[in-house]
Amino acid sequence: MQLSNRVDRVLEALEQTGFSISSFLSSFISLKQYKNHDAMAELLLYGSELLDTLCCFLNENDNSDLGLCSASEIMVATYAREICEASAQANGSHFNVSHTSLSQLEEFLVDELAGQMEEHAPQFWRLLGVLLDARNRQNMLDEDMDQNMEPQISIC
Repeated sequence: MQLSNRVDRVLEALEQTGFSISSFLSSFISLKQYKNHDAMAELLLYGSELLDTLCCFLNENDNSDLGLCSASEIMVATYAREICEASAQANGSHFNVSHTSLSQLEEFLVDELAGQMEEHAPQFWRLLGVLLDARNRQNMLDEDMDQNMEPQISIC
């Protein structure tokens, strides 16, 4: 069977069941009963390729603003989910300020927290790295500009 015919059949099935493609995918991904389904494994395996294809489609059809907004929303949701997971009590990095003792604060290690953040929120960690690198580059450029702007005194 030709690819376009198979796609048509899937679209007809979605229409008959009252699903849009986006609501189907959202439901499929969010329902725990499909967590170990073969289709979920394939979606996770090829998800980045799917997003690349979608981005190419948006760029080819001059919907770049729409694509950027969608990508931004996806990343904000990803960052929020990762931060919630990283700060969960189960990960040991969550504490209640009003019930924290002095000894707990003294034992608090920023390096350990950073390691947990990198492990449990890798995309957010990458974003922080990009932002800090950009700030460091800007600071170096500012310093170079300051040095070049200083008056040069020469003795003949």
